[in-house]
Amino acid sequence: MWVGVDCGTQSTKVVIVDPACGSIVAQGQRSHALQEGANGRREQDPQDWVAALEGAFADALADSRLDPQRIAAIGVSGQQHGMVVLDAIHRIQAEQANDLACRWNCKAGKCG
Repeated sequence: MWVGVDCGTQSTKVVIVDPACGSIVAQGQRSHALQEGANGRREQDPQDWVAALEGAFADALADSRLDPQRIAAIGVSGQQHGMVVLDAIHRIQAEQANDLACRWNCKAGKCG
């Protein structure tokens, strides 16, 4: 069996595929919260991504009744316009392309 994982901007989705017939045999999905602030700021907590992956994977596995030892491959895709950065004390912070505050900081020369 193969597992596909997509961590998108709104949720994480997991599918289990039988490669012999190309069919999806089970799936799971968990949403992510989007935190919006002043000046167009939009962020997500990366720990929410981890929790969503764990939950969606567990749901798909339970739905499939599959022995996890039968999983032969895992493919993962993620957000196209997301980035993960660390703050001064190494906590993970997440900003997205739709985060206008991030764009304004870059235009002001405060990036990289």
